[in-house]
Amino acid sequence: MWLPFISITDLSFLRRGDYVDISITPHSQKYFSDPNYDFYFPNYRGKVISSTAKTLDELMIKDLSGKTIYCIDRAGTSGFITGKYYRSSTEEDPFMDLLGGTETD
Repeated sequence: MWLPFISITDLSFLRRGDYVDISITPHSQKYFSDPNYDFYFPNYRGKVISSTAKTLDELMIKDLSGKTIYCIDRAGTSGFITGKYYRSSTEEDPFMDLLGGTETD
């Protein structure tokens, strides 16, 4: 079951192996046509591979394509962050329902 982040400023509750779905969204519509929109307002989906993250910029995940990335907040005060996480004891893929699959929690 996907749960909302307990905190955006302290991510110490996340564990290695948790799945995350993080969205950074602008406060203003003027950013939607910005050619660098995806750079400043990315969506991060993947599996947590670092268990020492205290802030978003320290959170390292393996994304859906298998690439290791840091979840960096480049938007600053121009955007807001929403996040949810999934902690599972099985090897099911929690992103199937988010990506239009048929599996459920």
